[in-house]
Amino acid sequence: CLNLCLIIAACTTPNPEFGSTNGQGLTPITNSNFDQLLIRTDTDFKQYQRIKVEPPIVSYKKHTSADLGIYRQQDFQFDEAELKTFNEQFIKAFGQQWQQRFGWQVTDESGEDVLVVKTEISDLYLYASIKNDKPMRSTTIVNESSKMTIKLQLFDNSGQLLVDSLGDKTTGQIGSGVNTMTRVSSVRYWNDCYQAFRQWASLLAGQISASQP
Repeated sequence: CLNLCLIIAACTTPNPEFGSTNGQGLTPITNSNFDQLLIRTDTDFKQYQRIKVEPPIVSYKKHTSADLGIYRQQDFQFDEAELKTFNEQFIKAFGQQWQQRFGWQVTDESGEDVLVVKTEISDLYLYASIKNDKPMRSTTIVNESSKMTIKLQLFDNSGQLLVDSLGDKTTGQIGSGVNTMTRVSSVRYWNDCYQAFRQWASLLAGQISASQP
């Protein structure tokens, strides 16, 4: 649902419908486009000025033997340099989107005015390898370049959980036809990731704003 509704929801966030507050003091928003979204609704998010975005923890969904072809499992997983770039795209996307929406500045410091962003990206599945050292590399063309599950949480300086979100995300041209298929390269994939993460940040920002009293 999240991928299908993302572009529309980013422009028009509906008035939130709240469930029952849980034992942690978090209230679920039952009509969000996330698979799960809980917010500490008595939080004044305007008091924060900076965000510390920790690099996501990444794990992968394995490809079947039929999917692999000439490739190996590790050809669909990031090496150290690729993981660094993936993390940079994530931090840049959230930093730019939330600075635009809330005025929050990205920081490496801690403080009372700092929100901490912690993320787990699981079941990351690349539809095509972004490695450049395989034969027939130019024959791999796709619209959607990867899919993943994102669990993103916001904490205050004391470690109290303020936002808990979970959902699936697809990168690339979702639902497009054969005529729009293009070869996957690392340059294209990093741009796909940046756009997907910025959309996610925009949608979550809208939900946070709509939940404020």
